[in-house]
Amino acid sequence: MTVIVKAPHQFATAIAEQPFSATLDKTRIHLVFSQDSFPVDKLTPLLQEDFGDEIIKQGSECLYLYLPREAKKKPLYTNYLEKRLNCAMTARKLSVIHRLLEMVS
Repeated sequence: MTVIVKAPHQFATAIAEQPFSATLDKTRIHLVFSQDSFPVDKLTPLLQEDFGDEIIKQGSECLYLYLPREAKKKPLYTNYLEKRLNCAMTARKLSVIHRLLEMVS
């Protein structure tokens, strides 16, 4: 089992950098954290792929996923990303990251 540890300032930065438009459903936004940096050589091509209705973006502290309910396929999630990027990670909804930050503030 892998443990991923983040400091409160990393959560605050991740929330502040959230790249999606206010018109998108915030309940469908997920933040993906890894203990290590995401490998640029594998991440760059992944960010350029078309995942249909799903969106992936990179921030300084995490990756951001928008996973709409109506998406036909849901390829973007941790199992797929772990295989593609060859690193352990965890995904949490934006609302959960807000609550975690409130708990430690």
